Amino acid sequence: MTEHDDVADVTFERTFAAPRELVWACLTEPEHLTNYFGPPGISAPLDKITVEPRAGGQFSITMVNDETGEEYPNPSVIAEWEPPVRYLTSETGANEGITMEVVLEDLGDGRTRMLMTQRNMPAPYRSPEAEAGMNAYLDLAVEYINAQA
Repeated sequence: MTEHDDVADVTFERTFAAPRELVWACLTEPEHLTNYFGPPGISAPLDKITVEPRAGGQFSITMVNDETGEEYPNPSVIAEWEPPVRYLTSETGANEGITMEVVLEDLGDGRTRMLMTQRNMPAPYRSPEAEAGMNAYLDLAVEYINAQA
């Protein structure tokens, strides 16, 4: 994490036992995202996920608290779209200014490394609880994607 005033960049890394094309599909297609997106206790219903696979398209996911039904919209626009290597989204609405870059590296042996960098993250989104939630979500993604391979 690189501190700069009240915002910072946060990077997460995961390695999948799956080829890059499959990892890309699982990270960008609503039919896959609905199966694991969000930390435990939070779901992302298929009808609340919009991915328009192109620069300028929407990449929006509304998460729902399984217990209370409270919704957490996460609208963004795709700034750059380079399948199956990289995409960059820019949040709109309340979190405008936050960007997320996902880069997939083919390790050449049926595995794929993902680097996810969230930029301009305000302090509340960098709390230990927020980091734990992101790590839990990414662990679910690894489990789901590896099971698809």
